[in-house]
Amino acid sequence: MSNEQDFPFEQDAARDAKKLQEERQRFAALHSVFILDARAKELLKYWQETARERTPVNATIQEYAAREAVRSHVQMIEEQIVLAQKGGF
Repeated sequence: MSNEQDFPFEQDAARDAKKLQEERQRFAALHSVFILDARAKELLKYWQETARERTPVNATIQEYAAREAVRSHVQMIEEQIVLAQKGGF
């Protein structure tokens, strides 16, 4: 009995993993717009500055949540840019 007959889903899993890797790379490459396009670059800079601002001590929970969302969004964009520049995961 061959290995393919013993584990028929291994080839499917390998193919799916490769496809997922390609999709991740394509997704990361889309974020290069924040480097190449002047308006997108300016928008990212604005978000980065907003993310660095300190949250006032008397801020509402909604303001804390909104600032954390901006920080998280900026961090994700920066990570995707790095991945796109490296060309992989």
